[in-house]
Amino acid sequence: MGAYAAAMMRETLDADAANMAAGGYVSTYTSAAEYYRSIIGGYELTAGSGSLNVPYWLKVVRNANQFTAYASQDGVHWGYLGGQQTITTAQTVYVGFGVGSNSALAQTYTYDSFGKSVSSSGSLTNPFQYTARELDPETNLYYYRARYYDTASGRFIGEDPLAFNAGLNFYNYVNANPTNLADPKGLFGWGDVLPA
Repeated sequence: MGAYAAAMMRETLDADAANMAAGGYVSTYTSAAEYYRSIIGGYELTAGSGSLNVPYWLKVVRNANQFTAYASQDGVHWGYLGGQQTITTAQTVYVGFGVGSNSALAQTYTYDSFGKSVSSSGSLTNPFQYTARELDPETNLYYYRARYYDTASGRFIGEDPLAFNAGLNFYNYVNANPTNLADPKGLFGWGDVLPA
């Protein structure tokens, strides 16, 4: 018996929805593969695989309608699991995480739009939570590389190292628009607008 886990983006929560996943299977052998369904109700296909030692990292990157799956041994150096797949989806997609060996969700998190925890379930220890950043459990702040973010205030606690190049508000978090924008490094300048 083994366990399967995946990082997945889906158009809807329907069973036959268009989707893209970077998945891993751990049993007597360990492998990772790219799985996708490019049209609603279509067949789910595999487009590449590889063997990895556990633990390993999986990610799916979306650029418009191009989805690419990656795997990494250390979370720093990434390799393709397959190729780029064109999947026509709505602008909003659902992002899913690990499934345990009994096909139950291993861990879930629910946040308000600024990252304040609303609820969670499961018992896994996971430092990477809101926007995949490390949560410091002692301060309840997220580490965004250049500075720390406070979900209670919806602002960074330190000044933006970009100073006025980032705008007049040195503590701003994604122009107060976290539903549509992202700031993975804590250096949000006017030219650094990233879709969430």
